[in-house]
Amino acid sequence: MKEYSLYWISNALVFSANIVFLD
Repeated sequence: MKEYSLYWISNALVFSANIVFLD
């Protein structure tokens, strides 16, 4: 469970970073 959470959080951070860079 913990590993899955970390993976999900990392994915969310990367997704947010991509949006910021696109802007």
